[in-house]
Amino acid sequence: MRYGHNVIMRVFLLFLALYYILNAIVVDCSAVVSRLEKELYDSIFKEQFHGGLFVEELKPVKNPVSILNGNAGTFVSGFMSNQVLFRPNVIDDNQRKIESKWTIFANGVYCNRAQNTYDTCAILDGPWGLAESEQKIFIGSFGSDQILVFELSTRSFLGAFGDASTLDCPEGMVFGPDGLLYVANFGQNSVVKFNATTGEFLGVAASGPWLEGPEDLCFESDGNLLVSSHFSNSIARFMPNGTFVGVAARPNAPLGIECLSTNSFMVSSYTQNEVVQFCSLSGKVLRVAASGNGIRGPSGIDFRRDAIQGDILHVASYENHRVLGFNVTEGSVWDAMRGVLR
Repeated sequence: MRYGHNVIMRVFLLFLALYYILNAIVVDCSAVVSRLEKELYDSIFKEQFHGGLFVEELKPVKNPVSILNGNAGTFVSGFMSNQVLFRPNVIDDNQRKIESKWTIFANGVYCNRAQNTYDTCAILDGPWGLAESEQKIFIGSFGSDQILVFELSTRSFLGAFGDASTLDCPEGMVFGPDGLLYVANFGQNSVVKFNATTGEFLGVAASGPWLEGPEDLCFESDGNLLVSSHFSNSIARFMPNGTFVGVAARPNAPLGIECLSTNSFMVSSYTQNEVVQFCSLSGKVLRVAASGNGIRGPSGIDFRRDAIQGDILHVASYENHRVLGFNVTEGSVWDAMRGVLR
């Protein structure tokens, strides 16, 4: 009996030791930080790096919903104004970005009967999702269930694809690793995919009970698809073949989402008026990347790399018609403590 008790005690102590060893480290995303370092971070640095530094406000846009920092400049969808605005990138001799004027890139009814690839006519009714590929800009039209295609350099309308049978209130869009265009189908609780070159509908890419009002989407570095599901308060993760993997995070009323190259992603929370960064591996909150400074009903988000200012996170503030920029570049203290956004 004494021997049996010793064995039990040793097993207990072994499990106890393993428990403390496992709890002595915190695996965030790109770094392993000791428990003491994490406590030090929480007590000293957390407030300092709570949110990105507000650095700029772009042109007021009526109910902005989506932002695209493309190769040629910045695009913003104005949902209620039925316009997409554009500001080109202008660089001076010192490689510094010069403030340029905003112009209307797209609005109204379009027809191009000379082309023979896409549908010839379309209407921009509630522009939402924005995507860029091969010198073309793709704009999702929420009200007309279409994807409008424009030539980037000339702003010429090239045509449109999609209809009520394939799209139902399209919102966020993104090109996948396979070169296909993936669209959040808000009205059908699904993600669908198209060959953007031909406009061919290729079927449903993701669906299931966790998709309730899909708003936006992005691809992780391993090829998995993340979808912000507004009404289920969740970020759903799918394998490239459409298999549901699980819930990656549980933010409140998520809208915009941006996958980062550091095993993390950022999500705008419409009801919390903030943008939160999550760890892809654990789903835990890493930090609040942007909050305050007039954010009301944040929707679309996108990054702009700037050699002078650093990493600028643009946030579309839907309810008060603003597009705000936050410097979310990590400082040396954060880098040492967390090791993310490298």
